[in-house]
Formats: sequence, structure tokens, C-alpha cells
Amino acid sequence: MIIKMKRTTPAYRQPQSTTTIMRDLLIAEVTLAIASILMQVYRHNINYGLKAFGMYIMAILTALITEGVWAWIHQKPMKSIITDSFCLNTPIIFTLTLPIGTPYYVVVIGAFIATFFGKLVYGGFGQNIFNPALVGRVVVHLSFASKLTNSLSLIDASTSPTPATALAKTNWFGTSAFPYSLKDLLLGMHDGALGEGLIILLVIIGVILALRHVYDPRITLSYLGSVALFALVSGLVLGINPFVNCARHLMLGGLMIGAILMATDPVTSPSSPLGKIIYGISLGFLTLLIRLKANYPEGVLFSILIMNMLTPWIDSLILGRTSEHHSKQIAIILIMLCIGMGTIGGISTTLQPQKQSEVGEFYEAHC
Repeated sequence: MIIKMKRTTPAYRQPQSTTTIMRDLLIAEVTLAIASILMQVYRHNINYGLKAFGMYIMAILTALITEGVWAWIHQKPMKSIITDSFCLNTPIIFTLTLPIGTPYYVVVIGAFIATFFGKLVYGGFGQNIFNPALVGRVVVHLSFASKLTNSLSLIDASTSPTPATALAKTNWFGTSAFPYSLKDLLLGMHDGALGEGLIILLVIIGVILALRHVYDPRITLSYLGSVALFALVSGLVLGINPFVNCARHLMLGGLMIGAILMATDPVTSPSSPLGKIIYGISLGFLTLLIRLKANYPEGVLFSILIMNMLTPWIDSLILGRTSEHHSKQIAIILIMLCIGMGTIGGISTTLQPQKQSEVGEFYEAHC
């Protein structure tokens, strides 16, 4: 795939209308939701599948009621919440980021916040400055972290730490104490968010959506590419297999969901080709930075929200025609990558392998 740097004119006609794009996205999201329910049944039992189904229903109903009341207050026709606001997309994406043990009331609170504070208060669809689903996810993460569990019962011993938590406990060295193989990560044979283990399906859906011009692949490719590059550097500095480290980081947590369904939101991401690449590289850098040094082992969530805030600034810097001065644009990209590699490499030198006894205590407490 050729990543062109040329900016299109305002008169350029998109291959698909907004309605068609949102319809394709909804089909992709429903497919992921169904797959996540089936995965819960396969890995656990029917009760887990029913709980996942209930979470999606509760989130969707909350979004519908919230948007319906908003439409009634503003004297808009009720059908507008489907035809103009596309209210089903946000709650489904939001639920994909939640673990199976999330209580229904937390799902409802998060879906309401995602819909109302993430989208409606800014004027509705197309005017939000943050990804709505992530706004809801951040609030429930900060407010109900202890409720976001991977089991339906406190005494259920069939669950284990998420890969991100387990790898972070080894200080990202991935020693023999790390219980997941690359095959486990690829096939989703681990606990975590509902959509976290659907790597293969996400890649397939991502390719299809890109070919149908539903989203711009520049952001996704630059995001995943920068994560891969920085993870290779980190692996070399840590003295572990850099390619294994790269594969782990690419399949870890919500990276694929974020890179394909969230970071590519045209409303909250830069509009210029160079801006999209800068945006993607910055996302990759922040994701690795948060993973390696922050208290929260998953950096995708906060990385996207931080870059959402910086989107207007990035657009303001990329002025004029971006179809010219390709050498300068390439130089900017290379400089960003070099700074990122140097910073992540430097941070990696501060990491030390965790003591085996501490790792053992961690698994006794979580398994």
C-alpha cells in the first residue's frame, strides 16, 4: 500500500457518504461484538456469553435513551438519533473495551458519559473533540477500577491476569514467569477486555475497512509501525528477543482496537496526510512510554485522548500544500522516529528484571 503525502482539495468527493461509512463501521463493530460473545462462551461457559450480551444491550439502551431525551429536549425528530447521530457505534465500541466482570451499573454509567459528555454536549455527531467511547472508558477506569474484573464471581478461579498486567509485572522483560505465548496472544486465549483477544478478526476487518475507504490507513500504519519499531529498540536494550518483544506489544491490550477503530476517527484526528503520520507516530511513542513507565500498564487509552487534544495544534502546524517539499516531510518523520527510538531506548535502560519471588506472589494473589 502506498502512503501518499498529497492533500486533497475541499472539492474532493469521498468514495463513500457519511451514512455508508458509519454503516460499514457499525457492521464491523457488531461483528466484533458477536465474536467477543462467542469467545466468552468458548473460553468459559454460556453464563459468560450471556453476561457479555447483556453488557452490549445495556450500553446500547443507555445510548438510545440518552440520545432520545436529547432529541426531545431540542425538538428534533426521534429518527434523527439513528439517521444523523449514529448512536449505536459509540456504545458498542465502549463495551468492547470493558472486561467481562464489569457490573451492569458501571456499563450504564460509562455508556451515558460516553454519549452525553463525549458527544452530545459538543453539539452531537461530528463535533466532538474526544473519541466518545474513550471518554466513557477513562471515567469508569478512574472511578470503578476495582469493579473492572475478568470473572463473574470473586471466587471464580478460572481467570488469570491480563497479558498487559502480567508482562508489566516482569518489568516488560517477559521472563519465564510470563504465562502467555505468542500463540495465546494471537488467538485471544487470555482474559482482558471483550475485544482485546480478537486480533485476527480485527486485522481482517481493518484491511476491509481501509480498502472500502472507511478510514485513512495512514494513522493505523504509522501507529502500529512506530509501536513495532520502538518495541524492537526496547527489546534490544533489555537484552531480550526484539522480534518477540515487538510481537507482544503489537498484540497486547487494546492496541488493535485503538489503531483501527478509535485513532482513525476523522473528527478527532488530523486532516492532512503529514499530520496523520505525525499523529500515528506520536500515538506509538506515547503508548510505549506509558506502558514502560506509568502505573497503568496499557497506554492506548490515554495516548489517543492526549493526541485528540493535540489534533488542532498539529493541523495548525501543517499549513499550505502538503503535496510539495516531500524531502522535508520525510525528514520530519525520520527525526520523530529517531527521537522516539532514543527516548524509548533510554527509558528501557532503567528497567530491571523483577525478582522471581515477587512474580510468584503476584500470581498467587491474582490466580
